[in-house]
Amino acid sequence: MLSPQKRQRMARALNVLRPYNTDQPLTRIGPDADGGYLVPDCLQGIAASYSPGVSDEFGFDLDLLNRGIPVHMADASVAEPANLPDGASFASLFLGAETRDQWITLDDWIARTAPPDGDLMLQMDIEGHEYDVLAATPAKVLRRFRILVIEFHHLHRFPRAADFDRFETALLSLQNDFTCVHLHPNNVVHPVRVGPHRIPPFFEATLLRKDMIANQTPNDRFPHALDRACAPDQPDVPMGVFWT
Repeated sequence: MLSPQKRQRMARALNVLRPYNTDQPLTRIGPDADGGYLVPDCLQGIAASYSPGVSDEFGFDLDLLNRGIPVHMADASVAEPANLPDGASFASLFLGAETRDQWITLDDWIARTAPPDGDLMLQMDIEGHEYDVLAATPAKVLRRFRILVIEFHHLHRFPRAADFDRFETALLSLQNDFTCVHLHPNNVVHPVRVGPHRIPPFFEATLLRKDMIANQTPNDRFPHALDRACAPDQPDVPMGVFWT
């Protein structure tokens, strides 16, 4: 059981994922199923997009390439996609908290491949390593990203002693510079009750850098008209409210 102080800390961290409507409308990039995401429709001028965690679905990246945005992909668990289009690169690496062997930090990946100027975009689905990556990435590197699309895994484990500090640090790393603009649960599993919260074990979050926002209002209405179930053969699940 969490102490009152830790409950307050957890609530503060979860509040980073409270979603807001902004003056930037959302558009869907990628397929009408798993691998497609809602992002703010302010992609003009993005110099490159980064997609760690490729698996066998990269329709999101192809859509960005069709919009003229170069894409860098990384995943050591799959073979390099055949016939990569112009503007795409692939590294057989995992994204992690340190650079070693088959692992690379986001900081080092950006240093090796990013153009010197211009905003970037991140679409990250790395099976739970997102917390360590966010915690290890310097704020000045995160601020290069205009848009973050992150699939969060196992957030219902937040109260566990082994996870509390790393989850808190990761979420708070986003607090100063980003606003959550969309959430969507992955319907392969249903939300889990954690104290007063019902947290989806897997869900997609889209965050926008705060300097891109002129006006915002809290958004508790889900799903969005452009949302699609990750598993089309199963009913979608309600987002619920877990960030308060």
